Amino acid sequence: MSSLKNANDALDSAATRLHDAMRKIAELRNPSLSPTLQRLGAAQVEIFETQYRIWALEPDLLPKLLRCPAESPEAAYDVTLRRVREAEVSGALEVAIGVLDIFLKYQTSPRHLELARVERARLANAANA
Repeated sequence: MSSLKNANDALDSAATRLHDAMRKIAELRNPSLSPTLQRLGAAQVEIFETQYRIWALEPDLLPKLLRCPAESPEAAYDVTLRRVREAEVSGALEVAIGVLDIFLKYQTSPRHLELARVERARLANAANA
């Protein structure tokens, strides 16, 4: 029987595989594949947006890296910023802002919180433009 956990796990797996495929395609440095990368990026944003909605329904499914102060604030910020950039490139600014909101709620490193606040403000301004 399907559950939010099963759906989230499947989306995690899909996002990882899609990210790997995008990296391999990007390494080819073939300009004719740029539209393909854009479509794959949009698909990845759809995955993240769905996960964001699942996490809103079941906060316990948030990745540990996002729901408690990270042992490595730098790693937590890097993962967060990667998801933010992927959402932004695909035009899903509300998803990018939501990912930053999760980071801001759970992380404690003053330096990384400030970086996230600045990034969130930039995205909010872009969304309101």
